[in-house]
Amino acid sequence: MKFYQVQSDITVRRAEVFDYSASVPRGNYLKMVDVLVFDDRTVECCLVDTSKIHSTLLIEDRETAEQVLLADRENRISAAICMIPGGALRISKRNNRLQTDPISAFKNRGWLSLHRTGDAENPTSQLDRQLKETSERLREAEARWRESEKKLDGEVGAAKSEIQELRQRAMVLTKSLSKIENKLEDLQRGTGKLESHLEDHKNLSAQIQLNVERIKTRKAEIETLVQEYRQGRDKFTACGNEIKRIQRDKAELNAQIEELRDKIGEARDAVRSHQMKIGKFRADVNKLDDFVHVQLPPVIETLARRAESHCSREEAALTPEDTIEKVDSQIEAIANTLSKIERDVGVSRDQAKLDVIRAHDVYSDVKNKYQDSVKLHNHLASSLQARLDNLTATASLLIQEVNSVFESALRLRGFTGKIDFDFAKARLVLKVSTKPSEKLRNVESFSGGEKSFAQIAFLLAIWKPMQSKVRGLDEFDVFMDQVNRRLALKLILQKVADNPKTQTIFITPLQISQVDGLDHPSVHIHEISPPERVTRA
Repeated sequence: MKFYQVQSDITVRRAEVFDYSASVPRGNYLKMVDVLVFDDRTVECCLVDTSKIHSTLLIEDRETAEQVLLADRENRISAAICMIPGGALRISKRNNRLQTDPISAFKNRGWLSLHRTGDAENPTSQLDRQLKETSERLREAEARWRESEKKLDGEVGAAKSEIQELRQRAMVLTKSLSKIENKLEDLQRGTGKLESHLEDHKNLSAQIQLNVERIKTRKAEIETLVQEYRQGRDKFTACGNEIKRIQRDKAELNAQIEELRDKIGEARDAVRSHQMKIGKFRADVNKLDDFVHVQLPPVIETLARRAESHCSREEAALTPEDTIEKVDSQIEAIANTLSKIERDVGVSRDQAKLDVIRAHDVYSDVKNKYQDSVKLHNHLASSLQARLDNLTATASLLIQEVNSVFESALRLRGFTGKIDFDFAKARLVLKVSTKPSEKLRNVESFSGGEKSFAQIAFLLAIWKPMQSKVRGLDEFDVFMDQVNRRLALKLILQKVADNPKTQTIFITPLQISQVDGLDHPSVHIHEISPPERVTRA
């Protein structure tokens, strides 16, 4: 570091490799980790853990960087680095306010052009991105295929030309051989010249054999190129089938979404229709009850009095001495009486019978609906009572579990206590005793360290039934003395070790003293130095 004149701290840590893809910010901006090349995965994970290079964006424009940070609702982006005249700026967000730190030592030497990467925000955009990437791969494969085909055609043409040339040379050699054979008799007197021709013949034969071997090699290369062409064609066909499958899946998903929306609308309309029918039935029931119990009895009593005024029950009784003429006369008299009654009442007998039948039918219908409503009410009441019983039993078990963990945590310091749950007033009270012989009392009367220890025990107790994957506690030990702080850390390490699949984060501005359990492989301590900030006006 002295040789390179670097003034910085030396990081000493255990070699560790982990997967940080879940915490990478979404979006299509270049990240610092994208422009770095690592030969050692451990160095990459170290920089991710200490410098957050996976969540630090590289953006050319300052205004764009600020907009991206303000739009980050998940707080996945740790900072954004943008260029300014004479250097660069590091922009971060804290409590929804932007803070800038100048990077004066950085000079804009060959600023990298940004490219767009990242995932889409919704399934439809993700499918479109996959289609686009698949199309890109298809175009690249098609280009490679055309290039290979072009190269293959060139090599095949060259091989054909070479074969044609070899054939022509073979024909020339054949003609030369025939001429040599014809002149063998003439060359018998020239032994030296014959030997020379024989040597030429051997050389030409060797050349022919060499050309034959070259032709075989060219054929093997042509077969290899044909195999590569077939493989490229198969990949191109597979990519096309994959695109079609993705398009079909997308169409099916869109159809299912539209169908579900239609069903939801129909269900809502049906609910509104049933509610209107229930209101109408209740009004009909009330009207019928009013007619049966209020309006109908006076009418019946009036008709009975009028009938008795015309003829008593004893007078209406028939005797064996009554003749047909007498009965007819009585019937005629009764008919006249009934006609008089109809004129007095203003309703005919047939109309009165129809009204009574209709009223009885309406009453029966409303009564059946009322009985169905009563059955439904009883069923809902029993279901509600069962759910209430389950809720009560669940709450009782949770109270027992919370009190058990709370008492177990207090026993680390020799304390006793319990948590009183008052559901009627929607509150709970922590009662603790520092000695077994003393009565339980409210923790508000304890000292700062004892109160903080009891509150931490309470937090660990309610964390037990929550079963959260990530938990955090900030500045839990600022009001504790060293004894209570050491015991609280010991308690926290014991309880956290019981849930190895849950990540628990504790933040404290104080130094961490030596406590049993801090050297466990699952415990990681990160010390952060105060940053130099420049607040914008």
